[in-house]
Amino acid sequence: MRKVIIPTRSGVILFCLVFFALDGIPGLAAEDKIMIGFSQATMNHPWRVAMVEGNTRYAAEHYPDVDLIVTDGQNSATKQVSDVESLMTRGIKVLIISPLQAQALPLS
Repeated sequence: MRKVIIPTRSGVILFCLVFFALDGIPGLAAEDKIMIGFSQATMNHPWRVAMVEGNTRYAAEHYPDVDLIVTDGQNSATKQVSDVESLMTRGIKVLIISPLQAQALPLS
């Protein structure tokens, strides 16, 4: 029996983001880790938990050179903004946001 892998939508999005992040970094050595930040609005809903678990599993299976850092906004837009700012100071190359409220995230 042949195993067919069908990537989820989040897996495809993560793949695209990683591809463009890796492509845009000149001189990236194979041993360098790319940090990707994933800001989740809350982890108290099964769909959001599944999204985090799916992205984490997909990154681990397909991108060993990626360090996926996940934050939990705890259902608070203020906390999520703080999480995003913290991720950015850590030097992430890619930021994935699943917002609680789009208006609360001042991205400039």
